[in-house]
Amino acid sequence: MEITYKVNASVSVEQFIALMRSSSLGDRRP
Repeated sequence: MEITYKVNASVSVEQFIALMRSSSLGDRRP
């Protein structure tokens, strides 16, 4: 698996929500 780092990459709202749900970060958000 290749890891790519991007700075200030455009992420859609849907992608951000999916990322929060797939990680444990979403559970800690208010």
